[in-house]
Amino acid sequence: MKLSKVSKKINILKGDIGDLQNRISMAMRVLEGNEYPEEFESLNELLLAKKRTLISLKNARMKANVANGMYEVILRLGEAKASLSWFEGVDVDSGQSRGRMYDDSKTVVYKSQISVAKKQAFIDNTKEDIEKMVDKLDEFNATTDITV
Repeated sequence: MKLSKVSKKINILKGDIGDLQNRISMAMRVLEGNEYPEEFESLNELLLAKKRTLISLKNARMKANVANGMYEVILRLGEAKASLSWFEGVDVDSGQSRGRMYDDSKTVVYKSQISVAKKQAFIDNTKEDIEKMVDKLDEFNATTDITV
């Protein structure tokens, strides 16, 4: 089975598990005198079976990623996305502004260590790097077969 198919199955299983957990929560208790809408034991057996399948698929995917050097790409991708998210929120505006902290009646002057253009260049480069890593992973996932 291709890794891309394994990833789709993993996502479906995650959704199924969430649905089963909600069903178990809803069926756990009822007003006295009412019937339980579903039996806990059978739902829990199904939940545990889906979790076992999920673990098996994730394990097979992880082994393939590690064996082929893709785990490092996955880690770099995660760090790049986190850096991008953080850096997009960094304020590099310079110039006059009303005081922000306690007294907005005063005008203050801010200066930044980098320009807006330099910040944007960093963001653009990071997005480019992310796209390359995603493309590399997509190609790997589309062409790599694993046994599950």
